[in-house]
Amino acid sequence: MIPARTCFFLASKRFYVTKPLLNFGAIGNVDFGKATFASAVAKGDGHHDDEEHHEYFHGVPIDPNPGPQITYDYFPVPCKPYKPVHDELQRKFNLWLLGGLSFFLFSLYMIYATDATEYEAWARVKSWRDRKRINAELRAKEAAEGKEE
Repeated sequence: MIPARTCFFLASKRFYVTKPLLNFGAIGNVDFGKATFASAVAKGDGHHDDEEHHEYFHGVPIDPNPGPQITYDYFPVPCKPYKPVHDELQRKFNLWLLGGLSFFLFSLYMIYATDATEYEAWARVKSWRDRKRINAELRAKEAAEGKEE
């Protein structure tokens, strides 16, 4: 006769976990030639017969514990009037929004002012007439600055 405790252990899911997942025959376990390498790999890949794979963590069954039931008691109860709280939060939100927008616009201006994208370096070469006119303007500007000093 088998004790009831042993029958319960054999019928429980813990019994399935105690079986080796990779069974290579005579290397570690005797399977009497029933398992091949392919079936051992398939068995080790999570293809179980009777149990769900997500119920076990390193062979230890995890009991589902969803916690206490959610009731209407857990809903937040407002303790202040809506209007003052909304106004206060809206002021903070608008302050952060304006700060972020001003920082973004300042960043764009600095990119333009310092030519961080090097647009002039990637621009097409200007024509001879345009370069001649630009060079003449630069020479006139340098001459005017030289006279001031």
